[in-house]
Amino acid sequence: MAQPYHVSDLETLRTLGERADASPVAAPASVPLRIEAQVPASGFSSLLDWLQAETGDAPSPSRIWLNFATASLRGTLTGANAIIGCIEEPGARLSHFADADRNRLGATKEEAEDCVPDIILRDLTRFSVIRATALTETAPVLAIARDRDNFVIGFDYQVSQLSEAAALDFMTAFAGRLEQPLRHLL
Repeated sequence: MAQPYHVSDLETLRTLGERADASPVAAPASVPLRIEAQVPASGFSSLLDWLQAETGDAPSPSRIWLNFATASLRGTLTGANAIIGCIEEPGARLSHFADADRNRLGATKEEAEDCVPDIILRDLTRFSVIRATALTETAPVLAIARDRDNFVIGFDYQVSQLSEAAALDFMTAFAGRLEQPLRHLL
């Protein structure tokens, strides 16, 4: 409001103060929230090279990431028994896995397709897309993309699925595992 103020402006000025004291409007529960991180890909690439040298065959990166994601999610959820994770690659069917973190690294066994997932891992590393907000009605979505020498990680969730603190804990744990995978394995 431009100055000078007039007596006729007093009521408008009073309501401006009331609006400033009011609490902010909360976002609808159905709006996905997003956390992003970027980590160097060199640690994970070293793990794949080491696995290739030791075993002659490296497991699928998506399955290793699902192992890391399941372990990170289990660390943020209290009392979680079975955790169902899905791997989604554009153009491919959704693959379901139970307790990927409780199996040998990358050696997850595919489960029945009718399982309700606790987390969906979207592998975008073979595509030029590096960011996309996901629909999260079914489960939180962890997207992994590649930008030159780094992984770009996006995590979309709803407050009905995880609290903000739990989502931040999850992303911190997952990014740490992706950046230093050997530390996760020890």
